[in-house]
This record gives sequence, C-alpha cells and structure tokens, in this order.
Amino acid sequence: MIMEDSRVYLYAVEKRRSPGPRDRRKIAGMKIKDACSFLGLVERRRGMRLMALVLALLLCLSLCLFTPPTVEEAHGGSLSGWKFCVDAGHGGSETGAVGPTGLQEKDINLKVAFMLKSLLEA
Repeated sequence: MIMEDSRVYLYAVEKRRSPGPRDRRKIAGMKIKDACSFLGLVERRRGMRLMALVLALLLCLSLCLFTPPTVEEAHGGSLSGWKFCVDAGHGGSETGAVGPTGLQEKDINLKVAFMLKSLLEA
C-alpha cells in the first residue's frame, strides 16, 4: 500500500493511533474506500470476511452431510439373527445383598433379566 503522505500513514497505521486533526481533515476529503485503505482497515476487513465465509461454508457443509436419522432409521430393523446373552449375576451360594424385607438381590436380578428377555423377543 503506497501512500502519498508517508508521515500520516506511519502515524495512523504503524503506530496504531487514531489520526490527528490534520489527518482527519485529509481523511474527510477522501472517499470512504480510500479513507479505510488509508487507515489500514481494508486488509483487516478482507481477512474477517474471508474467515466468515469459510466458517459459513463449513457450517453449511456439516449441515448437508450430517443430517439427523429419520424415524425409520432410528427404530432400525428387527433383531432376528442376533444372539444376546443376559447374565443375571448372582447364583449358587452368593446371594448378594438382602433388603429390609428379606428380598434377595439375586431374585431381583433374575426378574430383571427375564423382563429384558421378553422385551428383546417382542
């Protein structure tokens, strides 16, 4: 970027200070595009625009590629052909915890395993 008045350019851009009264009068006579270029704002805006464009494209691409599954896909197919092994846990001499009413943990585990079996077969 070549400027006519290098003194003002150094003052306004390289030292990152706002322009003084003389500089403001000079900028006031310029077109907006020239004034932004004079103050070094054009390069920053181009970089921000490019970054915003790239982020917007990435967002659109991710929305196009990764759509949520439909209801049919979410429920899937049947479980025919699959084999499941449900281990109810405690057995033999190990009964697990005993509740205040005398209910044993092994009985609850077995009941839950049979409920799961009926749900899987449905």
